[in-house]
Amino acid sequence: MPIEIVASDGRFAGVAGDAGAARGAEAGLPRRQAVPMDGDGRAWLELLTPNGGEELRIGEPYEVTWNSGGNIGFVRIEYSTDGGGSWLVIVDGTLDDGAYTWPVDATASESCLVRVSQAADPSVTDSSDWAFTVYEAVDWLSV
Repeated sequence: MPIEIVASDGRFAGVAGDAGAARGAEAGLPRRQAVPMDGDGRAWLELLTPNGGEELRIGEPYEVTWNSGGNIGFVRIEYSTDGGGSWLVIVDGTLDDGAYTWPVDATASESCLVRVSQAADPSVTDSSDWAFTVYEAVDWLSV
């Protein structure tokens, strides 16, 4: 389900997500942007990191961070190594406290995304705006 984008003055500005990307672009908004809906109490999520361009090393901890509003409760965090074509669960049902340390265990890829969703209502979601890289470090041995 797309997320309605509302400008700071309260006017409807478009819809984010795949279905609303064109309407959001016409309004000058980036793709997949989550915007808080002030005053109406609806739940919302905004993924902060990783949001694109980062380089994460396999086996190293990485802090996934997000903002939220409304009554979220618990979140599900997933990752994709194919630009969002398929998703794998990082954690299912962690407390909505704005951060989760992920021991990066993804397959190496330059097309990675992270998605955070409300555990009780997966339509309340946000994902990385741009791809990031997951890489495996190579330890060189000199002889």
